[in-house]
Amino acid sequence: MQTKISADEYRNGLSSIEIAKKYGVSKTTVLRHLRKEGVERRTLSEACIENTLDTTFFQSIDNDEKAYWLGFLLADGNIQACGRYKKSRSLRIALQNRDEPHLVKLRKALGSSHKIKDNPKTKSSWLCITSIRLVTPLIENGWYEFKRNGDVRIMEMVPMFLRQSLLRGLIDGDGWISIKKDRNNDSKWVIGFTDLFKTVVIWVKREIERTGIESLAQIYRPKNHKNWCIAYTGNIAKKVIHSLYTNETVFLDRKQKLAMEALHETDPLL
Repeated sequence: MQTKISADEYRNGLSSIEIAKKYGVSKTTVLRHLRKEGVERRTLSEACIENTLDTTFFQSIDNDEKAYWLGFLLADGNIQACGRYKKSRSLRIALQNRDEPHLVKLRKALGSSHKIKDNPKTKSSWLCITSIRLVTPLIENGWYEFKRNGDVRIMEMVPMFLRQSLLRGLIDGDGWISIKKDRNNDSKWVIGFTDLFKTVVIWVKREIERTGIESLAQIYRPKNHKNWCIAYTGNIAKKVIHSLYTNETVFLDRKQKLAMEALHETDPLL
């Protein structure tokens, strides 16, 4: 009877020697199998490093850090099937090179030692973590339904007192903070959010305004665009920014910098 060697165990950090011992085969047999599976072998220096990971991170969204990273990954992350039988799962996220420090923050939050890699062609940095145990709670709570049709169930599971952090994660991933000129050529701050699905934008608008921020802002779809948007301007924008970015510990650095610029002239009581 032929032993089925799992290439995903190698991807998850086990060495070829450890896998050989587990299945009672030679190291050569394991390496042959990995080549057949198209698995890139680790370098000698990488082989000396055992990847660490808190695989329980998303089992319960019970603090601001977890809520934030859930929102950010819903906006910018992907979960992909991998392995020969597509039974394992990889959490993948790619950002512009300038935002690589944010991937470092994510890696630290996950207790991970996985390597952040660069793609010179796309000028991006990316992090890939293969662990079915890490992503299973996300999948069970509606990750794919959110990505495929805008089902907001996965966000509804986050406790109310953590939703500001969830919103900040979503906006750091798929939102913007900027300055625009109005009809009178006056500069006004804007904070907005965009998503392919209107249901997601409706949810974000509702949660922002649940805090007591009253606004006439309407959800819209720009001409020739697939995505739906919501944007707040002027003093309302500053109130939203203050609500989301004041006294917080986890954020995308460049958006936090813009947020603080926007609030520089804001009444601290806003």
